Amino acid sequence: MVDRRTTPDILAALGALPKEKTEPNLGADLDSSLNQSPNKPVQKSPERLEETFSRAVQSVVSLGRVLGRRKLIHWLDEIRDTIVAQKEEETAGVLSISDVSGWLRKRLGAASTIRHYLATGRIVEHPYKVDIWTRFNGKPTRIDMWIECKDQKSPIKRKDVLALVRKAVDVFYAAHADKKDFWFDRLMLISSAPFDPKAIEAANRYGVTCVIYDGATYRIEAYKDWQRKPRWLDEAEIALDRLQG
Repeated sequence: MVDRRTTPDILAALGALPKEKTEPNLGADLDSSLNQSPNKPVQKSPERLEETFSRAVQSVVSLGRVLGRRKLIHWLDEIRDTIVAQKEEETAGVLSISDVSGWLRKRLGAASTIRHYLATGRIVEHPYKVDIWTRFNGKPTRIDMWIECKDQKSPIKRKDVLALVRKAVDVFYAAHADKKDFWFDRLMLISSAPFDPKAIEAANRYGVTCVIYDGATYRIEAYKDWQRKPRWLDEAEIALDRLQG
């Protein structure tokens, strides 16, 4: 069983939030904005933008003192995810989770596909959102694969591949800490956009199967032997043995 006290805190590297000498008066700022004449042109000088940004930073710092660092970071992550999702909705329409599920069953022989599964992690407050949890009845053991779908125009970066690996490792540790008999042991990233060369390199190194969908066909771009045990899982098991030993 994993000792939670000995597991690393990834937030520690972020350091403490900066301390400001003055607290922003959010109410006064809001009243000032509302009292401005609607016909008055908005000042767009660099100085004005810098001042607005500075106030925004001070507001976030103040919010951090109230919520605490961990909750603040999670809140900012949610805002980022919302913005990214809204942006991708503007370019979405090529890749469908429903169609991907059909491809996994018909072409790869998946025994089952569960969409929008929530996977519990060890270092996060809320569960991870898994686009498709796919199960293969392999021999001698079954395979549980985490499918992440990205319907976007911008290329898939190395950080996208590593982010998926980190989430899967966190779920792996959480499963052992809570003595569960299920965790993901394979990863697949399916995209309507091309993969950056460094993303392909990272995927082959750690064992993340990358698939590109061009609107008609699916093509595996990296880690084609998806049934083979990946390096990220080997390293997670070794680290777990050290913690338990």
